[in-house]
Amino acid sequence: MTEPNQTADTPRTNREYAVVHLDDDRQFLTLTEQLLGRYAPALRYRGVTTVDELEQRLADVDADCVVVDHGRRGVDAAAVLASPAVTTVPVVVFGDPDVPRDETVREVADASVRKGRGLEPFERLAATLRRVTGAGSTDAEEPTVGAE
Repeated sequence: MTEPNQTADTPRTNREYAVVHLDDDRQFLTLTEQLLGRYAPALRYRGVTTVDELEQRLADVDADCVVVDHGRRGVDAAAVLASPAVTTVPVVVFGDPDVPRDETVREVADASVRKGRGLEPFERLAATLRRVTGAGSTDAEEPTVGAE
């Protein structure tokens, strides 16, 4: 069904895309949520810190994408990717640049974004999430890195 003043060919601009992000660092999740709100406002973001929390959130919400940390400690991305809870949604691995990707992560993940310094990794994550979820065609013009 279309909204008033909208044709069937016009994309809906008020659609939100649910993204659940698993990372063991609560402060990093908070930062990511703030920056994704800036770079990809159509994403409805929720951070979780445990696999149990991720599975519960996926049971409660029709998620459009899952982001999984791949780092030196905490989250085992390969184990999460093997979980039946994430097999029905696209998965983006957001990992430390110095941690090698194992074969399972490379084969199963729909996309991978390297963490790093500054805002660029968050802008790349936002762009990847817009592409993976389909939100890219509905967001308003996105700010560039460093824009206020």
